[in-house]
Amino acid sequence: MNDKPNRRILDRTTGSLSLLGGGSRVIGDVITPGALMIGGHICGDGNIGGELSISAEAHWEGDVHADSAVVAGRITGCIVVRKKIEIAASAIIRGRVIAASIAMARGATIDGEVTVTGEQPIVEFEERRATTVTAAAIVTTKTTATTAATATAAGKAPAASATAAAAQTR
Repeated sequence: MNDKPNRRILDRTTGSLSLLGGGSRVIGDVITPGALMIGGHICGDGNIGGELSISAEAHWEGDVHADSAVVAGRITGCIVVRKKIEIAASAIIRGRVIAASIAMARGATIDGEVTVTGEQPIVEFEERRATTVTAAAIVTTKTTATTAATATAAGKAPAASATAAAAQTR
């Protein structure tokens, strides 16, 4: 038996997987009980029962709820994740981000409110894959009381504020 963690979305998928390929466009709400991978454009709200994967070329306009998410593309609207969201360096999110756990690569852009509902502070990481975005993380956020209280309780500065400070030093 293999004890390596399942890092690829197809390795983690349980149940059905839905796919919206590059160049495709959906106008309307999207509801799926399992995972969804998008490479195209969605205009509408969404409720994803599994993991949401938004490729670097993809754009979601609307509010979306998911079990977990990996975002490399653009979101214009609110994203609410019940578990963990991973935000790649190429990601641009213009709207609220709410999740139990947030991991954000340097170079990612979030223009909106960030709320961590779990116990862990925001994790910032250096993306190891080649990307077209090489700038330091750009974050224009309001750190919510939940995030600030969690970070303060852990004896650390709120990560969203630390990220914003890092972006100002470049």
